[in-house]
Amino acid sequence: MKEYYFVLLVVFGVSGCATTKAPLSGLAYSDMQFAGDVTGNTAGGKLGEACASSYFGLVALGDATIESARKSGGINSVTSVDFVTQNYGPFYYKFCTLVRGK
Repeated sequence: MKEYYFVLLVVFGVSGCATTKAPLSGLAYSDMQFAGDVTGNTAGGKLGEACASSYFGLVALGDATIESARKSGGINSVTSVDFVTQNYGPFYYKFCTLVRGK
């Protein structure tokens, strides 16, 4: 029985290690897209994406900035910013910034 409690403690203790700006998060899995900011600029047809990932909550790599997403889409005038998150338990977490514009 002690092993059971130890496993629960480890699972719940590590599950918060790989978290980000998501409005919701599933303990075992989540895959969400949610709205960010909108500007007053007229809509454009380009999309740029920039992502960062975390592994076991120990190592985080990447550049998920709005500027990086803007450059990857060749966008000069930003119209909206959205976010995408994806996680597989406490093992892997991915956060992406999506920028739309012209």
